[in-house]
Amino acid sequence: MNRNWGALGSLCVAACGIAAVPGCGNTDPRFDPKGTEPILPLPPATTDSARFARNFANAFCDNIAKCCAAAVRQFIPDYCKYNVATGVYVGSPGEQAVFNPDAAPPCLVAIREATSACNDRTLWLKAEAICTTITKGLVSRGGACIRNEECARLPDEPVSCIAGYCALNLFPNILGYDKLGKLGDLCGATCADYGREGGRCSGTLSSNLRGLPEAELRAIAQTACLVSDGLVCSSEGVCAPPPARGTACNGGGFCALGDHCSRDGCAPPIPTGSAEPCANVDPACESSAFCDRYDTGRCLPKKSNGQSCGRSSECLNDHCIDGHCRDWSVAFSDTCDGKLDFGQVSNQ
Repeated sequence: MNRNWGALGSLCVAACGIAAVPGCGNTDPRFDPKGTEPILPLPPATTDSARFARNFANAFCDNIAKCCAAAVRQFIPDYCKYNVATGVYVGSPGEQAVFNPDAAPPCLVAIREATSACNDRTLWLKAEAICTTITKGLVSRGGACIRNEECARLPDEPVSCIAGYCALNLFPNILGYDKLGKLGDLCGATCADYGREGGRCSGTLSSNLRGLPEAELRAIAQTACLVSDGLVCSSEGVCAPPPARGTACNGGGFCALGDHCSRDGCAPPIPTGSAEPCANVDPACESSAFCDRYDTGRCLPKKSNGQSCGRSSECLNDHCIDGHCRDWSVAFSDTCDGKLDFGQVSNQ
């Protein structure tokens, strides 16, 4: 599991509810056989960053307790606070990321609000954004890094540690492109970001661009046209409107947002129950259906709460939690077992 989200990407948050669920013993070696008392004490809080970690642990665990109780999840208060206080990454002297004390108060307020609400995903996303700033990265774009927090953040420039270097990360599912092209811009690829369903890019430099200086070609190769912006990188190497329905797909197999590339070219979404296969790299079904790509390969009706699922896209409410379609909650098996990063929770 990737725990490298933002400044708190390494945050491991433990089980939270009101009381232990009968029959759900804790097997962690840090607990006695009854699973009720932690063996390892919290480390001393002698620095501002350590005090923040403790305050964050209290804010999170004290407020999320009722959420896990409502979800019938095991809760061990001391274990929750131990995992949070020792798991949150706040930088340290001599490292390439340092603690940002100015971000602590708003982060604590935001996490209290998000955990107290239990079922408000918007508040959780707000906490994500605010608590990302709890560290300051010192590595500029192009510099070597180990974790996202080490990369210096600039306004409107989402930077992540990608393949060991700080680089622009336009979307979580689209890596390696430094610029999003606008209509008429020279380009090297078409990209589509499908959110929880993933994303993909495809492209090669057009032969029309041969003869340009090498530095200019490198810049063009790092420019992508985004399908959700109504653009594809054409065979002429220019960001242009996508192919119309009934015409040939873009060279990378892209069509307009919502359409899909069929054997006959760009086509509207596949209706529920259609015999047309949908098991390809892009979402192809109408909004009330999902692609059962690993079984029937057909578009099936989305599922109601309580039905089993493998991905959130299978559910009518767009949330697959613990293998079943459910309303979104901050409390699910991983969070209540101490296995959490912010992005994982918001993406349930």
